Amino acid sequence: MKKLPLALASACALSSLGMIAPVYGAESTTLNVKFVGSDCEGCEVSYSSLPDDAPQVKIKNNAATFDFPGGSIDPGYFIISNPKFGFIDAATVTVMQYKGKSAGQKVPRKQAKSAKRARVCWEGSQSVTDSITIRLSMVKDKDMSGKTTQSILSWARPTQDAVGPYSRTSKGRVLINGDVDCS
Repeated sequence: MKKLPLALASACALSSLGMIAPVYGAESTTLNVKFVGSDCEGCEVSYSSLPDDAPQVKIKNNAATFDFPGGSIDPGYFIISNPKFGFIDAATVTVMQYKGKSAGQKVPRKQAKSAKRARVCWEGSQSVTDSITIRLSMVKDKDMSGKTTQSILSWARPTQDAVGPYSRTSKGRVLINGDVDCS
């Protein structure tokens, strides 16, 4: 019986000296996403790093917060949706990096809209808390019936470190039907 308290006291002493890692519950990572530009209050945003692994969060006060168990965020992509945008039979993925731009650069709307290629996969994060700002703008497009409608253009500002191949854009947007491989 006397050995257990002595062992616990020794473990605590070694832990405080940094010799033994303390055992806590599983770490989680928080990602705060701020939205600027066009109003998208109530829109839903999802972050997907694996197929069928896309939690959706409503944008409230121009922000959304994601919590990821495991202490890191795997590479993935953001999709913003709202019924007020026209149905164009494709999801618009947030651009993380336009071709020719490096991480940290701010891309104005005119350059974003005229870009021909972009990466949508964010490299993820190893931080306990991270944040990213996404710029939103509206562009005119044709819906499935051929009528003119408003569609969302979204890109990281400043440009983020991105992974994966460059995709073609339409008015600065990457449109998908299905999943994107960010591995």
